[in-house]
Amino acid sequence: MKKKKLTPLWEITPPDGPVSYLFGTVHAPDSRAFVWIDAAVERLLSCDCFAGEFDLGEMSDVALDTGIRLPAGQTLKELLPRGAWKQLEFLAKKCLNTDAGALIGQHPFIVWSALMKGNLQSDYDTSPDEMLWQTAMNAGKKVAGMESLIGQIDIVRRIPVSAHAANLVRYLKHHRSAQRQTDYMLRMYATGNIQELGRVARKSLHNQRQALSDERNIRMATRFEALSSDQSLFCAVGVAHLGGSTGILRLLKQRGMRVKPDKKSLEPFRH
Repeated sequence: MKKKKLTPLWEITPPDGPVSYLFGTVHAPDSRAFVWIDAAVERLLSCDCFAGEFDLGEMSDVALDTGIRLPAGQTLKELLPRGAWKQLEFLAKKCLNTDAGALIGQHPFIVWSALMKGNLQSDYDTSPDEMLWQTAMNAGKKVAGMESLIGQIDIVRRIPVSAHAANLVRYLKHHRSAQRQTDYMLRMYATGNIQELGRVARKSLHNQRQALSDERNIRMATRFEALSSDQSLFCAVGVAHLGGSTGILRLLKQRGMRVKPDKKSLEPFRH
């Protein structure tokens, strides 16, 4: 990938609309996820509207509780082979500082997500997504979501629980290689190599790629097009959604938008 395209921050211009921006984030309070934050904040403050994957103002304990619990009568321990449960007991204490018993009613997708995040550093109190949302709120910007929180929960719930359990088992079995993969992806993020990062992330989704990535990219591209038609938009979504043949950047370009790397974020490469 050419240096002039090594960035997660992109300038998007609709045929008849103002300049907008698309920024790829890492949903974690890890310092390596904040490499591009200064350029992102500057562009955000120049726009009329901020949109994250969902509006964090929708966050509620009720919504999360209905989304992360298994159906009545099911337990996580019953879904996992004995060896996988033993491994979860070890990793729950190591990565989450809790007992596996506290996770017994949790959806396997949520446990997998928590373990992935537990392997990351916690250098900040918030993730880049939360920081950008709060910056937009403090600046009095319009705030929207590319999806809804309930919509994201529904995506998870439409995938069979058995498929989520199989994904969790794979992670528990190969957690050391998963840690190395996470570190590699963060190195790619720091260099702005969103194509390689996205390739690795999509591969890790296995048979859930269509529901968790491709279909969502189409919906978010449609939403971006609508929100940016008559106002300048700063959109921040997970960086794995940007690149590739089914990524949001390609989809926006196919819809007639001009897509190019943001000059501000590329300044370190100018020597």
